[in-house]
Amino acid sequence: MKQQQYKISAEIRIKTNKKSSELVKESIKQDIEETDSIQARNDRLVMEIKAKEISELRAKISSHIRAAKVSYDILTE
Repeated sequence: MKQQQYKISAEIRIKTNKKSSELVKESIKQDIEETDSIQARNDRLVMEIKAKEISELRAKISSHIRAAKVSYDILTE
């Protein structure tokens, strides 16, 4: 099976505290595709997103950020 070639990528860093980063990561990691990654590093949540086209990248960025925001909002209530 031929592995997909990704042409573009984005790295998103969201500054928060370590506890919140870890909780948001655990909350949304099942929704992140295999090709993408999410990590909690110190006081940041870091998402690396890969795509073949800019429209796909924009959609994935929007989706991942929205999921992180909703999770963070729920955690901080």
